[in-house]
Amino acid sequence: MAVLSPIKLGQILNDESGIRLLRARSAPIVISFLYNTFRKNNTQEIPYEVFRLALEDFLTEHVSEEETIESDIDEENIQLMDIASRVKTYAEDWFSEEKRYIFRYYNQNKEEMIRPSPSLIRVFSYIDNIMESDFISTESSFNFILTQLRTL
Repeated sequence: MAVLSPIKLGQILNDESGIRLLRARSAPIVISFLYNTFRKNNTQEIPYEVFRLALEDFLTEHVSEEETIESDIDEENIQLMDIASRVKTYAEDWFSEEKRYIFRYYNQNKEEMIRPSPSLIRVFSYIDNIMESDFISTESSFNFILTQLRTL
């Protein structure tokens, strides 16, 4: 196993897009959308048009949380934009070299596709593990209580 120095850890914390996303103010809404779009549906890639429509629907349902996404973007007049323009701005920000949460590319049919970054997939796995362990610990606690009741 490799030695982890403070310098190496600092480099990882700065370079990993998934960790940057977890530290972002908009993390709850962005991760929720991306998790539900890719992980929940067990999808590795989707057409950009489907992604755009899904994000529009999601933001329509979560209007009050959208402000946190806006705060993570340097765009001046984002509140004045219509929803289609805001969605495009958010997607462009998430594709950006600085963030790299998701990747955009063209498939063989020249269709624009979206896929999560490897770092984002690791964030999804981490979230899955946390949700699994919560269930297991709850079940274990329940079994412990049952054992104690039987003993009494």
